[in-house]
Amino acid sequence: MKRLAVPLMALCIGAALLLVACWREYLLKRDSTPPRDSEIGELLARLSALREREEEVDKIVWAKERLAERYGALFESLWDGLNVAPTSMTVSRRFPSVQWRLANLRRHKN
Repeated sequence: MKRLAVPLMALCIGAALLLVACWREYLLKRDSTPPRDSEIGELLARLSALREREEEVDKIVWAKERLAERYGALFESLWDGLNVAPTSMTVSRRFPSVQWRLANLRRHKN
């Protein structure tokens, strides 16, 4: 096993040196000229179109999630108020239009 360690280590060091040399050569050869104004304008237009498309898809795909977040925020506010209030009547004044109904779980079997 020790006989293989030295050649294996030499092979690893050689591979690392080759990798460093290739990386250095790549960095020296790559084009470092700045983009032209027309290219920048085209990229900005494409980016703006992409952003608008993402916002539109976001509204469509995540609409139910956003609605659920709004309802969740209402319940979080109610729960936090119940935890801090001395009586539950204090909180019920902040939510006058809330109607409490229990779900009929027997009707919603899967």
